[in-house]
Amino acid sequence: MASTKLYQILNVSPNVDDKALKSAYRKLAKKYHPDSNKDDPKAAEQFSDISNAYDILKDKEKRSQYDAGIIDEKGNQTGFGAGGFGGGNPFAQGRPRHGGNPFGAQGQGGGFEDIFSDLFGGAGRGQPRPQKGQDAQLRVTLSFEDAALGTSQQVRNGVGKLINAKIPAGVEDAQSIRLKGQGVASPNAGPNGDLLLKIAILPHTFYKRHGLDVRVEQDVSLNDAVLGEKINIDTIHGKIALRLPRGVSSGKVFRLKGKGIQSGSKTGDQFVKIMITLPEEEDKDLLSLMKQWAKNKLSLNSDA
Repeated sequence: MASTKLYQILNVSPNVDDKALKSAYRKLAKKYHPDSNKDDPKAAEQFSDISNAYDILKDKEKRSQYDAGIIDEKGNQTGFGAGGFGGGNPFAQGRPRHGGNPFGAQGQGGGFEDIFSDLFGGAGRGQPRPQKGQDAQLRVTLSFEDAALGTSQQVRNGVGKLINAKIPAGVEDAQSIRLKGQGVASPNAGPNGDLLLKIAILPHTFYKRHGLDVRVEQDVSLNDAVLGEKINIDTIHGKIALRLPRGVSSGKVFRLKGKGIQSGSKTGDQFVKIMITLPEEEDKDLLSLMKQWAKNKLSLNSDA
């Protein structure tokens, strides 16, 4: 009697239709997906069994072979069905006459191997072709700096194993990184699927990205702007000193070459926009100074 194990794994009856089969698979795949069960090492194995069962049963030819007992729940050949050779000759309705071809009018080159090919979908002597495992997807959240400079993160692959995933410098938000062979295991000894890392980058309060360039707004005190002092600027590569020209205006933009994001052979710049800030509390000395400055300027204009 043919096994019904694959139907039991998907919790469906052997006469289930394609629509109900797909619905049952999606429900179980969502429940046991490794991404949703990171603390349960058995979930990955269950997910693999579920995927394998669906891969076989969704294929009409494989399902027919499984129901007939020709292949087992792993997709491997078991024989020639529930009857085997003992159930009669499966290749012809009667005995050959006068030493003729026992397989009918196959002619030259149309004998035993051709029948195997028809019976097992051309896979070669009944062995199913190895199938690649399904790809798995995992969301990875990065800080602005880690995305810009590159990092390494520990994640679970498609079979629930912890691996170190290398994130290259310069990745962008919503970008996918493919890790070959780190997806779901094959149902029948084929290659594993791939693991797709979906990148999500957290916004930063200071840095703003524009391609490979980084833009910032730098607060500068009035006296530093007027006197042209040296100030420290934060970059993703560390602090850098910038000498302001005397009397620099608010809104002036300076370019720090090569201090942006590097991706491959390309490197961006950092653009610094000067924002002159005044004291939050009233400064009497500054107020007096500005009144005197305004008075002197008015006097010079009148003399002219």
